[in-house]
Amino acid sequence: MPGIGIIMGMLLLPLAKVILGAQFVLANVSWVSLIAFLTLINLVCATATLMLSALIPSMDKLDILWVRFIFPLWISGGFQFSWLSVHTTIPWLSYVMLANPITYTTEGVRAALLGQGDTPPFVAL
Repeated sequence: MPGIGIIMGMLLLPLAKVILGAQFVLANVSWVSLIAFLTLINLVCATATLMLSALIPSMDKLDILWVRFIFPLWISGGFQFSWLSVHTTIPWLSYVMLANPITYTTEGVRAALLGQGDTPPFVAL
């Protein structure tokens, strides 16, 4: 249900403001883009969860799912570093990141929250 994920994401904004302080200006947030990308993230994650849970033969195989599918998506999804910073440091890895759909959502949320700054133009909404 995308509504719950959006509410949970929005509840983290005050924490981000406390941690980042003056670097995080709420007036610069693109609220329409943020809600659009949070909805997209929730729909993609819900669909992937249903699909993968249908493919797992037993709960004993859940660790294999994490190692072979979820961890590679997470590590190449742009959570730790922006796509542009990876592109300037390790260009070949940035092209691998483009094959990951999570990259587009994290860059979209980053652009919606922090502005278009170092976000690639392909995620502008």
